[in-house]
Amino acid sequence: MAKQYNILIADDEDALRNVLASELGDDVLNVSAASDGEEAIAYLKKQKFHLALLDMKMPKHTGIEVLHYIHEQHLNIKVYMLTSMDDLTTALEAKKLGAEGYLLKPYNIDDVKDRVKEALGL
Repeated sequence: MAKQYNILIADDEDALRNVLASELGDDVLNVSAASDGEEAIAYLKKQKFHLALLDMKMPKHTGIEVLHYIHEQHLNIKVYMLTSMDDLTTALEAKKLGAEGYLLKPYNIDDVKDRVKEALGL
């Protein structure tokens, strides 16, 4: 049986979150989807994840705040930030906190799949 990887997608935009979840989920990638930062942190507290895709701007907790939580808890999770703005300052902050990088919206699903596979070594 192939190894399974858990991915957390946190994005307050229902359509984007649902498309990512349906496109990425398969026999190898088990996807959990959160609609805001608070829900993302709740998932992180109860399940082990290998990769997180975090929207920068979400209600309750931003993607950067969720990334801070991951960093402070020493969770060994690779992170990509999802953003609709090309904000160099925020991207640099995310990199300092350990993010692998960021994906600009609207993104090409094939590019997202490539980044996920690369991050997980698939």
